[in-house]
Amino acid sequence: MSLKVGDLAPDFTLFNQDAQPVSLNQFKGKKVVLSFFPFANTSVCTKEMCTFRDEMKEYESLDAQVLGISVDSPFALKLFQEKNNYNFPLLSDFNKEVCNKYGTLTVFVPGKFDFQGVSKRAAFVIDRDGVIQYEEVLDNPGNEPNYNAIKRNSFKNQIGIKMIEEGKKAPDFTLPDQDGNKVKLSELKGKYVVLYFYPKDDTPGCTKEACNFRDTFPKFKNIDAVILGVSPDSVSSHKKFAEKYKLPFRLLADEDKKVVEKYGVWKEKNMYGKKYMGVERTTFVIDPDGKIKKIFQKVKVDNHHKEVLEALKD
Repeated sequence: MSLKVGDLAPDFTLFNQDAQPVSLNQFKGKKVVLSFFPFANTSVCTKEMCTFRDEMKEYESLDAQVLGISVDSPFALKLFQEKNNYNFPLLSDFNKEVCNKYGTLTVFVPGKFDFQGVSKRAAFVIDRDGVIQYEEVLDNPGNEPNYNAIKRNSFKNQIGIKMIEEGKKAPDFTLPDQDGNKVKLSELKGKYVVLYFYPKDDTPGCTKEACNFRDTFPKFKNIDAVILGVSPDSVSSHKKFAEKYKLPFRLLADEDKKVVEKYGVWKEKNMYGKKYMGVERTTFVIDPDGKIKKIFQKVKVDNHHKEVLEALKD
């Protein structure tokens, strides 16, 4: 029997195309898209896997891991991957145990081929906690899954997150700064904190915003205010950015995007009709008691540092 939305996704360990073991639970904390397909090197399966390959940047922006699964051997999957340059793991359920767990086993084209123990084409979207958010099991092997629905359900827990309100306690977190040192928000209690979220290091708007804070940094220091910049960039990226522009404050690396999600600033964006997930430029001014004093959304960088200083003086 097929699993349903809300069920805990059964764990498994399968060999990938390189004959290396891969377990579902090793991706805990990430979203996972399981794509079951009947056979490698068949027309519809090739088209399906190529669609996931070509849309991989969208899945990466969602922090979602795609895993293809079939009853083919690791050796057949290796040839399939190399032929089509797939950029995600293909897993061999040669013993059909996982297909059985997920309710996808079928007879392939009954009355014609009657191949026993082949997987139906199916897709499961699993959230960070291992719970199924979307399931689609197709009876006709000639049909492809609903790619838009898969991506839409991968957006869950991101689209429509309610942003934290002014007057509420700022959610605590711990993140590494550009030097790899851990910064815990609650340990800054007793000081004002300017927590500004920005999309990406060393891009024009983000550079201007950071340099404006840098140039007025003594004014923030005089009122005992701490500035913290946060983006999904890596520690090493932050290090280069901070050194290049001589930034005197800490930049925090939220690579798994848990903090940007927690603060409701990881949102769906649209550029030239292309939808993707990214950080909405937002600043939170946090008072010495750890409560949010002021929120600046959809920040315009030109005079933002001035309006933040004014908010601290009020």
